[in-house]
Amino acid sequence: MLNNKILGMAAVVLVLAACGQESVEAPVAIAEPEVVAAPMSETVDVSAGETDAPKDMVVLEAIDMHSAVFTVDAINHETRVATLKNAEGELLTITASAEAKNLDQVQAGSQVLAEFIKTVTVELAKGESLEPTVVLVSESEHAEKGEVAAAAELEAVVVIFNVEEINLENNTFKLKDPNGIVTEYTAQKPENLKKASVGDSVILTVVEAVAISLVVADVAAE
Repeated sequence: MLNNKILGMAAVVLVLAACGQESVEAPVAIAEPEVVAAPMSETVDVSAGETDAPKDMVVLEAIDMHSAVFTVDAINHETRVATLKNAEGELLTITASAEAKNLDQVQAGSQVLAEFIKTVTVELAKGESLEPTVVLVSESEHAEKGEVAAAAELEAVVVIFNVEEINLENNTFKLKDPNGIVTEYTAQKPENLKKASVGDSVILTVVEAVAISLVVADVAAE
Protein backbone atom coordinates (compact mmCIF):
# COMPACT_ATOMS: atom_id res chain seq x y z
CA MET A 1 0.00 0.00 0.00
CA LEU A 2 1.42 3.37 -0.99
CA ASN A 3 2.27 5.88 1.67
CA ASN A 4 0.09 8.94 1.02
CA LYS A 5 2.23 11.09 3.31
CA ILE A 6 5.26 10.38 1.13
CA LEU A 7 3.31 11.21 -2.01
CA GLY A 8 2.14 14.46 -0.44
CA MET A 9 5.69 15.47 0.46
CA ALA A 10 6.83 14.54 -3.04
CA ALA A 11 4.15 16.71 -4.64
CA VAL A 12 5.15 19.71 -2.51
CA VAL A 13 8.80 19.38 -3.57
CA LEU A 14 7.83 19.09 -7.23
CA VAL A 15 5.70 22.22 -7.03
CA LEU A 16 8.55 24.14 -5.42
CA ALA A 17 10.91 22.96 -8.14
CA ALA A 18 8.54 24.05 -10.89
CA CYS A 19 8.02 27.41 -9.21
CA GLY A 20 11.74 28.04 -8.96
CA GLN A 21 11.81 28.46 -5.20
CA GLU A 22 15.25 29.10 -3.71
CA SER A 23 14.76 26.84 -0.71
CA VAL A 24 12.85 23.79 0.39
CA GLU A 25 11.62 23.13 3.90
CA ALA A 26 10.70 19.61 4.94
CA PRO A 27 10.94 17.65 8.18
CA VAL A 28 13.45 14.90 8.79
CA ALA A 29 11.37 11.74 8.79
CA ILE A 30 13.51 9.90 11.34
CA ALA A 31 12.81 12.30 14.21
CA GLU A 32 10.08 14.65 15.37
CA PRO A 33 9.74 17.40 12.72
CA GLU A 34 8.95 20.21 15.14
CA VAL A 35 12.38 19.77 16.72
CA VAL A 36 14.70 19.05 13.82
CA ALA A 37 13.01 20.75 10.87
CA ALA A 38 15.32 23.21 9.14
CA PRO A 39 15.34 25.05 5.80
CA MET A 40 17.67 23.83 3.11
CA SER A 41 21.00 25.53 3.62
CA GLU A 42 22.02 25.05 0.00
CA THR A 43 19.77 24.88 -3.05
CA VAL A 44 21.07 24.57 -6.59
CA ASP A 45 18.90 24.81 -9.72
CA VAL A 46 21.28 23.37 -12.30
CA SER A 47 18.79 23.48 -15.17
CA ALA A 48 19.00 27.26 -15.55
CA GLY A 49 20.96 28.37 -18.58
CA GLU A 50 21.23 24.97 -20.26
CA THR A 51 20.64 24.98 -24.01
CA ASP A 52 20.69 21.26 -24.84
CA ALA A 53 19.08 19.22 -22.09
CA PRO A 54 20.73 15.82 -21.59
CA LYS A 55 18.72 12.62 -21.51
CA ASP A 56 18.50 12.85 -17.71
CA MET A 57 18.32 16.43 -16.47
CA VAL A 58 18.47 17.56 -12.86
CA VAL A 59 15.79 20.19 -12.30
CA LEU A 60 16.45 20.74 -8.61
CA GLU A 61 19.12 19.61 -6.20
CA ALA A 62 19.06 20.71 -2.57
CA ILE A 63 21.23 19.76 0.37
CA ASP A 64 20.64 20.44 4.05
CA MET A 65 23.21 19.64 6.73
CA HIS A 66 22.92 20.68 10.37
CA SER A 67 23.68 19.37 13.84
CA ALA A 68 22.51 19.93 17.41
CA VAL A 69 23.49 18.85 20.91
CA PHE A 70 20.74 17.34 23.07
CA THR A 71 20.67 16.50 26.76
CA VAL A 72 19.05 13.24 27.82
CA ASP A 73 16.13 14.40 29.95
CA ALA A 74 14.92 10.87 30.79
CA ILE A 75 15.57 7.32 29.63
CA ASN A 76 13.91 3.96 30.26
CA HIS A 77 16.41 1.21 29.50
CA GLU A 78 13.72 -1.49 29.52
CA THR A 79 11.48 0.15 26.94
CA ARG A 80 14.49 1.82 25.23
CA VAL A 81 12.60 5.11 25.11
CA ALA A 82 14.57 8.30 25.71
CA THR A 83 13.48 11.92 25.93
CA LEU A 84 15.99 14.47 24.68
CA LYS A 85 16.02 18.21 25.30
CA ASN A 86 17.69 20.78 23.06
CA ALA A 87 19.17 24.15 24.03
CA GLU A 88 15.76 25.83 23.63
CA GLY A 89 14.13 23.37 26.03
CA GLU A 90 12.18 21.56 23.30
CA LEU A 91 11.67 17.85 23.92
CA LEU A 92 12.23 15.02 21.46
CA THR A 93 11.22 11.44 22.23
CA ILE A 94 13.06 8.62 20.45
CA THR A 95 13.11 4.83 20.75
CA ALA A 96 16.43 3.04 20.41
CA SER A 97 16.27 -0.05 18.23
CA ALA A 98 17.09 -3.52 19.51
CA GLU A 99 20.36 -3.34 17.55
CA ALA A 100 21.70 -0.56 19.80
CA LYS A 101 24.28 -2.43 21.91
CA ASN A 102 25.53 0.35 24.21
CA LEU A 103 22.34 1.92 25.51
CA ASP A 104 23.52 1.29 29.08
CA GLN A 105 26.10 4.05 28.57
CA VAL A 106 23.33 6.63 28.18
CA GLN A 107 21.89 8.08 31.37
CA ALA A 108 19.75 11.09 32.30
CA GLY A 109 22.03 14.09 31.97
CA SER A 110 24.15 12.59 29.19
CA GLN A 111 24.69 14.71 26.12
CA VAL A 112 24.38 13.43 22.58
CA LEU A 113 25.32 14.99 19.26
CA ALA A 114 22.76 14.61 16.49
CA GLU A 115 23.83 15.27 12.90
CA PHE A 116 21.26 15.50 10.13
CA ILE A 117 21.67 15.34 6.36
CA LYS A 118 18.86 15.66 3.81
CA THR A 119 19.13 15.76 0.05
CA VAL A 120 16.34 16.35 -2.45
CA THR A 121 16.86 15.74 -6.16
CA VAL A 122 14.30 16.16 -8.94
CA GLU A 123 15.32 14.72 -12.31
CA LEU A 124 13.64 14.75 -15.71
CA ALA A 125 14.01 11.49 -17.65
CA LYS A 126 13.36 12.35 -21.29
CA GLY A 127 11.04 10.00 -23.14
CA GLU A 128 11.42 7.19 -20.63
CA SER A 129 7.73 6.73 -19.69
CA LEU A 130 8.78 4.93 -16.55
CA GLU A 131 6.10 3.23 -14.49
CA PRO A 132 4.96 5.55 -11.65
CA THR A 133 6.12 3.92 -8.43
CA VAL A 134 7.50 4.46 -4.93
CA VAL A 135 10.64 2.73 -3.68
CA LEU A 136 11.62 2.86 0.01
CA VAL A 137 15.09 1.97 1.29
CA SER A 138 16.30 2.09 4.90
CA GLU A 139 19.67 1.28 6.45
CA SER A 140 21.07 1.51 9.97
CA GLU A 141 24.41 1.08 11.71
CA HIS A 142 25.29 0.85 15.41
CA ALA A 143 28.50 0.94 17.42
CA GLU A 144 29.86 -2.42 18.51
CA LYS A 145 29.49 -3.54 22.12
CA GLY A 146 31.94 -1.65 24.32
CA GLU A 147 32.44 1.22 21.88
CA VAL A 148 31.11 4.72 22.52
CA ALA A 149 27.34 4.63 22.02
CA ALA A 150 26.48 5.74 18.50
CA ALA A 151 23.95 4.97 15.81
CA ALA A 152 23.14 6.12 12.29
CA GLU A 153 19.99 5.68 10.22
CA LEU A 154 19.30 6.43 6.58
CA GLU A 155 16.03 6.49 4.69
CA ALA A 156 15.68 6.99 0.96
CA VAL A 157 12.49 7.52 -1.01
CA VAL A 158 12.34 7.42 -4.80
CA VAL A 159 9.05 8.50 -6.40
CA ILE A 160 8.48 8.36 -10.15
CA PHE A 161 5.80 10.55 -11.79
CA ASN A 162 4.74 10.68 -15.44
CA VAL A 163 4.25 13.94 -17.35
CA GLU A 164 0.69 13.79 -18.68
CA GLU A 165 0.22 17.32 -20.01
CA ILE A 166 2.15 20.57 -20.47
CA ASN A 167 0.45 23.87 -21.18
CA LEU A 168 3.09 26.49 -21.97
CA GLU A 169 0.51 29.23 -22.49
CA ASN A 170 -0.88 28.83 -18.97
CA ASN A 171 2.42 27.71 -17.40
CA THR A 172 0.80 24.54 -16.06
CA PHE A 173 1.67 20.87 -16.15
CA LYS A 174 0.02 17.63 -15.06
CA LEU A 175 1.71 14.67 -13.38
CA LYS A 176 0.44 11.16 -12.74
CA ASP A 177 1.52 9.77 -9.36
CA PRO A 178 1.96 6.09 -8.38
CA ASN A 179 -1.69 5.98 -7.27
CA GLY A 180 -2.76 6.82 -10.84
CA ILE A 181 -4.00 10.25 -9.78
CA VAL A 182 -3.31 13.08 -12.22
CA THR A 183 -2.75 16.50 -10.62
CA GLU A 184 -2.24 19.86 -12.30
CA TYR A 185 0.45 22.27 -11.04
CA THR A 186 1.30 25.86 -11.93
CA ALA A 187 4.90 26.71 -12.78
CA GLN A 188 6.42 30.14 -12.26
CA LYS A 189 9.53 29.13 -14.19
CA PRO A 190 8.42 28.57 -17.82
CA GLU A 191 11.93 27.67 -19.00
CA ASN A 192 11.73 24.41 -17.07
CA LEU A 193 8.45 23.48 -18.75
CA LYS A 194 9.98 24.06 -22.19
CA LYS A 195 12.53 21.34 -21.49
CA ALA A 196 9.89 18.70 -20.72
CA SER A 197 7.48 16.80 -22.93
CA VAL A 198 4.44 14.60 -22.46
CA GLY A 199 5.68 11.07 -21.84
CA ASP A 200 8.73 12.16 -19.87
CA SER A 201 9.20 10.91 -16.34
CA VAL A 202 9.97 12.98 -13.25
CA ILE A 203 12.08 11.20 -10.64
CA LEU A 204 12.10 12.55 -7.10
CA THR A 205 14.74 11.22 -4.71
CA VAL A 206 14.72 12.20 -1.04
CA VAL A 207 17.50 10.90 1.19
CA GLU A 208 17.46 11.59 4.92
CA ALA A 209 20.11 10.47 7.40
CA VAL A 210 20.71 11.09 11.09
CA ALA A 211 23.67 10.07 13.25
CA ILE A 212 23.52 10.24 17.04
CA SER A 213 26.59 9.77 19.21
CA LEU A 214 27.28 10.11 22.92
CA VAL A 215 29.57 13.06 23.64
CA VAL A 216 29.39 13.11 27.47
CA ALA A 217 28.77 9.67 28.96
CA ASP A 218 27.37 8.70 32.34
CA VAL A 219 26.65 12.17 33.70
CA ALA A 220 23.94 11.17 36.14
CA ALA A 221 21.18 13.60 36.90
CA GLU A 222 20.88 14.56 40.52
